[in-house]
Amino acid sequence: MKPLFKPNVIVVCLFVLAGANLFSQPATDSGYVNVDGGKLFYEAAGKGENIVLLHDGMVHREIWDEQFPVLARNYRVVRYDRRTYGKSSDPQAPYSHIEDLNQLFIQLKIDKAIVFGMSSGGGLAIDFILKYPDKVTALVLVGAVVGGYGYSPHMMTRGGHAPADHSDIQKMIKYYGWDDPYEIYSENIRAKEKFAKLLAINPHMAREKGVYPKPANRPAARFLAEIKVPALVLVGEHDIPDVHAHAGVIEFGIPNAKRQIILKSGHLIPMEQPEAFNAAVLKFLHGLEFYAILHARGAGAAAEYFLARRGQQPDVKLFDENEMNRLGYTYLQEGKIKDAIELLRINTVAFPDSANVFDSLGEAYMKDGQNGPAIVNYEKSLLLNPNNANAKDVLAVLKKTAGQAAGGPNLLKAPESIIYDKAHQRYLLSNYETGNIIQVDGAGKQGILVENMVAIQGLEIVGNVVYVGARNSVRGFDLETGAMVMNVPVQGVSNLNDVTADDAGNLYAGDVFGTKIIKVRIKDSSYSVFVDGHGIDHPNGIFFDKAKNRILVCSYRKNSPIQAISLADATVTTLADTNISECDGIVLDKYGSCYVTSWETLSIYRFDNDFSNPPAVIYKNSCGPADISYDGVHDAIAVPLMTCNSYEIVPVDPPQGEK
Repeated sequence: MKPLFKPNVIVVCLFVLAGANLFSQPATDSGYVNVDGGKLFYEAAGKGENIVLLHDGMVHREIWDEQFPVLARNYRVVRYDRRTYGKSSDPQAPYSHIEDLNQLFIQLKIDKAIVFGMSSGGGLAIDFILKYPDKVTALVLVGAVVGGYGYSPHMMTRGGHAPADHSDIQKMIKYYGWDDPYEIYSENIRAKEKFAKLLAINPHMAREKGVYPKPANRPAARFLAEIKVPALVLVGEHDIPDVHAHAGVIEFGIPNAKRQIILKSGHLIPMEQPEAFNAAVLKFLHGLEFYAILHARGAGAAAEYFLARRGQQPDVKLFDENEMNRLGYTYLQEGKIKDAIELLRINTVAFPDSANVFDSLGEAYMKDGQNGPAIVNYEKSLLLNPNNANAKDVLAVLKKTAGQAAGGPNLLKAPESIIYDKAHQRYLLSNYETGNIIQVDGAGKQGILVENMVAIQGLEIVGNVVYVGARNSVRGFDLETGAMVMNVPVQGVSNLNDVTADDAGNLYAGDVFGTKIIKVRIKDSSYSVFVDGHGIDHPNGIFFDKAKNRILVCSYRKNSPIQAISLADATVTTLADTNISECDGIVLDKYGSCYVTSWETLSIYRFDNDFSNPPAVIYKNSCGPADISYDGVHDAIAVPLMTCNSYEIVPVDPPQGEK
């Protein structure tokens, strides 16, 4: 998420707003701002950061009667009449709304602003920020239109129903106030009455004398990407289709824009649905403060701000559930686990009835190695949603891991590969997160065999050495001491993942993000490119098939085929076309059955020994089964569970006739 900054001022521009004055008016200061060839009447109230309310269209500043006192409780709020509206002067020559607004900023000492704009006022807000970007820190655009996008004939004639003669004020009031289906939703009678009253007192159309404002210097629709501030785009459910189209263009064009539909409202949202409008706006404003603190002072300070605000206003919402969940996962992906926990924790406070937020917090605690809190949150998620299969899977693994690690902390951190070390009667697992190789004995006791050596991927044992894929090298470590006994850097590869060995003293490693299989001669640590391309693409799992003297390959791509590379002449053949995607490990058991893992489905598939039948799913786990291996001692598939910091040993079901 792009950083958001604390606002100094808020400018709100609306096309039309009317409504009953439900709130007591604050002490108000008023006066005039001199502009080129005229003057603008303004009112100001409250203290704090500035908010400037801009009307548009048919009515004047009193359209904001139901927002002005609410915002003045915490801000210095300014509203004014544009030329030909209310108490402001009529133009005698062409003029600029953009420069009029700029003069308001200058003369009222407004340095920066969050700009709200509705309908053509939204267009003004957009034009203003494009010309004066340093004066705007955020936008709220309500039923807004944007210059350069244009209008359909339906918009211009209201489907052929609008009065052609704009000089007949009473007809205009009647049509837009009572007949038009888009301006005010049919059920909002109070808003219709207020609108008619305001328009009757200050009929803007009667003051138009053929002197019109100057257009902006460039069509804003083409330059929306230049706007780098947060933007809230509000649209009434029943507003005219053109306004919805403009809102979509605005949301698409401004990189940090978010659109929200206000129900049971036409065009005049602030007057028709003042409570919903005020709630949306205040949430946006409070959210700006929250994200400003997050950006400047970190997740802990932002969480404190949220909890303090919630203590004052228990129903306050500073963010959406999915928005905070995505941000928490972004922090997790960036390795900021403690910060992610803070953000996902306050998401559970804000949305205590959501199973998903507790599931996400459980995952964050799990990644931090805090299995106790992880279990608590997964159990809460499962209580809220008994059908949460992910929580069930993870809880089973976490509780098992808690037993395995009872003698000490869990050392597994994103285990990628696993292999059984027969000589020492233990499992070895490579930690993708730490670069360690962890040893686990028959009692489940863990220890570190290799530490901080980028030993992160596929494992293979030859003699008394365990070999591992280590990004752009293949490394070997003594099984007794953990000392590194081989390091072969390889040029021209992206990420060497799985490793296997033949019977002739050679290792093979697949470049998971490329097209190469690398061959390493153990005797002298020399290497060569065994295969490059020829149908090999993103090879992720590789395995030596001794009986047929070939390397089996599965790939991290869509619909990965199962391929074989002959060790005699390096020819590549396809054994099976599949619809299995994002494959990781591949192994054979002693019966000749082939097993393949898939990240897409979080499953392990079994093929028969001649690949003649469709594969069967023999294991599924939300914890992310990764690079599997076959444990011949226990006749089982060893499965590293990467996202749950655990593993599982799955007994093989022998083919019919082998039992």
